[in-house]
Amino acid sequence: MVDKKSQTLKEYEKKIEELKIENANLKNQLSQKDHDKEILEKKISDLESKIKTLKEIDDLEQEKMQIKESSSKKIAEIRNKKVKKEKKKEDSEVTEELKQDGRIAAKNKIVEGTSRRKCPVCGNSNTNLIREAMDKTTILLDYPKMYSKKLICGECGGNWRVVSEK
Repeated sequence: MVDKKSQTLKEYEKKIEELKIENANLKNQLSQKDHDKEILEKKISDLESKIKTLKEIDDLEQEKMQIKESSSKKIAEIRNKKVKKEKKKEDSEVTEELKQDGRIAAKNKIVEGTSRRKCPVCGNSNTNLIREAMDKTTILLDYPKMYSKKLICGECGGNWRVVSEK
């Protein structure tokens, strides 16, 4: 009987030794897994910081695009204002005025006047300073080619055409 007891005791001791070895192996694996976990957590934190910086860069790029868009809008507005100012300058060169009879008198444009003797722009009535010229914008006949007449003021340079009221 002693033999059986010693035999089972030896078997149990072998199992205990095997379990100790297995336990040591599991502890080694656990320590390896913990080490791997730390490495992965470090990688995750690095990636999170990279993502954060990329988001900041993306936000900065969006702000940059918004600034570019707003600056391009402002540039377009400035250009439009310049064009309007140039048009105003051109209009100021034209110097449109509303006369008492309701007609518009202007320089560099042919306007309708009521008299051949008086400039509708500046009121010049000196006949030596008023001259007649061909108005090629208005054709009276195609064959032979005949154009209407326009009057040019020698003082202000205003152009006008006499309107016959019938």
